Amino acid sequence: DVSAIPEALAEITVEAGGYGAHVGGANSGVVRQTMRTGGNDFGGNVRFETGDYGHQDLTATLGGPAGPVKFFAALRSSHVDDWNPTYYKDFTINDGQPLESTVSGSTPDGEQVVIDFKSGGKDGVAHRAQDILQINATGTVDLGPLNLRLSAVVDNNTYESNSLPIYYMFNTERLPKSERKLSMYNARANYFLN
Repeated sequence: DVSAIPEALAEITVEAGGYGAHVGGANSGVVRQTMRTGGNDFGGNVRFETGDYGHQDLTATLGGPAGPVKFFAALRSSHVDDWNPTYYKDFTINDGQPLESTVSGSTPDGEQVVIDFKSGGKDGVAHRAQDILQINATGTVDLGPLNLRLSAVVDNNTYESNSLPIYYMFNTERLPKSERKLSMYNARANYFLN
């Protein structure tokens, strides 16, 4: 359930069949993702994408030596205004004039409402934004016979839900907003006897 940034992966392998404890004792299959480590030279890149429905995606990587430590880090920040586009066009009912408000569609409640759907020129439905922040980092230290490796994966996701837009398009204040925060940290030490 923890996602790795594609630019942070060095290798993806698939192992099928029954295996021992080194891959979790699985009887079906395991997809193993190995994260990149830093090299002897500094390097990195930045990529920015933009598109319809407020889509913006920024991915950056940086790696290299820092004293005895070789490190590699990748960051991805993504935003979209409507993660499930529905293509609703702007519209009004009763030419934008107030209508009598009712409870359950039949009992007047003494209030008036104006039904005027404006998507802000996006031709979409409000309350469907999604924000993703991912960080992958690895640091390695070679101390002769002792090798150390530290890894971290952070995967945060915030999204708004509007699953029934016709029902909820005028009542977005009561719709849910979900947050998921996942992190995984790993430390490994190898000592070679000869």
